[in-house]
Amino acid sequence: MRSGKVKIFLFIIFFLLAMFIRNALFGSIVLIGMGIIAPVFILPELLLLPIVDYSMIAVNGVTINKVVISFYILYFLTYLIKNKYFKSINRIIYVVLFFLIVLIGIINVSFDSSVISYAGGMKEILITNFLINLPRLFLFFLMYYYYKAKGYRFTKNSIEIIKAIIPYIMLGILIYTIVFQHVTYWRNIVARQSFEGSDPNEFSILIVSLSPYVFLNIYGSKNILFKVINIIGLSAIFYIVVASGSRAGFITFIFALILVAYFNKWIKISLRNIGFLIASLLSIIVIINSRFVNFNNLLLRFILEDSGLSSTTGKRSDFWGNAIHLFPQRPIIGYGLSTYTSRYYNMLGTGIDAVMHNIFFQTLIQLGLLGVVVLFLAIKKPFSNKYIFKQKDKTLLLPFLALLILLFGGMSLSWLWREVIWINLAICYVLADQIKPNENT
Repeated sequence: MRSGKVKIFLFIIFFLLAMFIRNALFGSIVLIGMGIIAPVFILPELLLLPIVDYSMIAVNGVTINKVVISFYILYFLTYLIKNKYFKSINRIIYVVLFFLIVLIGIINVSFDSSVISYAGGMKEILITNFLINLPRLFLFFLMYYYYKAKGYRFTKNSIEIIKAIIPYIMLGILIYTIVFQHVTYWRNIVARQSFEGSDPNEFSILIVSLSPYVFLNIYGSKNILFKVINIIGLSAIFYIVVASGSRAGFITFIFALILVAYFNKWIKISLRNIGFLIASLLSIIVIINSRFVNFNNLLLRFILEDSGLSSTTGKRSDFWGNAIHLFPQRPIIGYGLSTYTSRYYNMLGTGIDAVMHNIFFQTLIQLGLLGVVVLFLAIKKPFSNKYIFKQKDKTLLLPFLALLILLFGGMSLSWLWREVIWINLAICYVLADQIKPNENT
């Protein structure tokens, strides 16, 4: 027990140290080392690194997240081959079908000379698909089989580790954003804080996706001090979202609150829980009135837009309308898998070189109705295990909530190939397989 606490302490120190010195080599070595010594830290690493990704670049745009994911793909593969653990694909059949549709999408785009020309050659499309898109699916498959092989207790312990470290990591990220003050400006008026190189919308939504862990700690932990630390962690999340000036991030935060409140109906109404709820609200009020963050910057993002849906959504509704307009021309398998597909056809339809800014419209255009339907079924499958939502210990529900939050945030972002979605989906599949009717219900 004591050894476990020491490892958790060391992980927090190493992670924050790597983040603050901004050294990808040091960060990769210590985090991979921790993962090898104690594999329960692999999942926390994979979920946390995308947040701080661009603060640690190894070489030529290769970030620490890419280095660590590449290593763990090989690590998972080696483990599974060594243990001869490749079971039936029946449980993940929809993801396998989606993989086949993706291959069709890659072939499909290779016949679109206009998109190829727009991309500057087929090489760019192949690089995107084979070095970014397909590895996300490989990561899903390998994580699914790896965590299945390691068993229920290992998977749960990995999630418990995230619960234990998350408030300290959030506080560290808050301090980082204040100290380094990486600021971009919207319309030269609104200051938006995030990590250097990261998009404020993506940055804030990634942060919010981990908020259920903090909420559960506040209401589920019996340790008063740890509850207080998590209230500070929740305040840090709210501060980061407000400071990012992200409307999508703020709306996703509200969605996360509603989602957690809905699924946490099990929480007993007591004076103690009411007290911690009031403390959480007061901490947020203090942040709103704090001179360290200007809440008006976020408000300006909502009220300074011109009237009309296009302006209110930051042109996103134009891209979505264009997708609906394009859909009937190639309804079944779409226009082909590539970021350049969305950018080219948006340029034709709206005059703006931009992606679809919506995970489902992105899929609709690139992989057609077939892709959307199979993707929906692939996401829905693990949620069909009703026993997950009847657990007395809500810890196992956290990856499901995180996935729903990421998908909600993905309604304004082209996040089909965002690694955290496939990582959380893999863990959801594992838990859906592992949790049985008599398992702690």
